Amino acid sequence: MFISAAYAQSSGQVTAAETFFNGALLVAIISLLAWVFVLAAKKLKTYRQPYSATASVGSTQNAVFVSYRRADSIHVAGRLHDRLTSDLGKSAVFKDIDSIPLGADFRHHIDDSLKSCRVFLLVMGKNWQGVSASKSRIDDPDDLIRIEVETALRRSIPVIPILIDGAPMPDVTQLPKSLQGIAYRQAINVRADPDFHRDVDRLVGFLRSHLRMA
Repeated sequence: MFISAAYAQSSGQVTAAETFFNGALLVAIISLLAWVFVLAAKKLKTYRQPYSATASVGSTQNAVFVSYRRADSIHVAGRLHDRLTSDLGKSAVFKDIDSIPLGADFRHHIDDSLKSCRVFLLVMGKNWQGVSASKSRIDDPDDLIRIEVETALRRSIPVIPILIDGAPMPDVTQLPKSLQGIAYRQAINVRADPDFHRDVDRLVGFLRSHLRMA
């Protein structure tokens, strides 16, 4: 009888120890999962916020300049501008018709905007050079698009050609000497739907990374 009582007492102690251990283990697992969830939520929030809300250095005003020839690519430039302002913030993106105040001298306003530009996006369709029956507009020293690109290259601003509608990169021999540098810039293809947003996601990922390091 004494032995039975001792055995019962011992069995009770083992059960209590196991219960305590299992409870402590459960608490530790729940705490770890909660920590992982909080960390994931913070990273998701940072990713989804506009750049201007999460950047740690510098100003984002007109950080991204969108250059395009209206007759060539306004249909894509508008969509691209909408996506970029949604992801990076409205003030971070410059596009002529959306960014120049009424009555302002667009030449001076564009020049001032390029002073704060960190990335120059050059939207290039099949007629980016403005080819007509007699000449190419890009050959005109007063062509606005030419002036924009020349200014960006002169200031060593990263220039990213955005190729649309299946357009190829122009050959260096097709460009004025002052623009020949763009023929060697790494380009990105932005295709029509259903690939448009996937291609722009890749572009936005680069812009977020570049602007934070700039």
